[in-house]
Amino acid sequence: MELAGLVLVALALVAVVSVARARHIGVPAKVGWTVVVLFLPVFGPLLWFAAGQRYPYGVDGWPRR
Repeated sequence: MELAGLVLVALALVAVVSVARARHIGVPAKVGWTVVVLFLPVFGPLLWFAAGQRYPYGVDGWPRR
């Protein structure tokens, strides 16, 4: 397997684990995000980390409320 393939598999695996551990979404949303991550190998994980994942800090560096 090429290096790019390994990177895609690792990215998808990290994204699926992140979806499974997310506390801010319910089970149906987790199933939906997992399907998106697995069926869109490049854009699915990127979408999850950009739009689905919640980060504790905002763009200004202060904690979210």
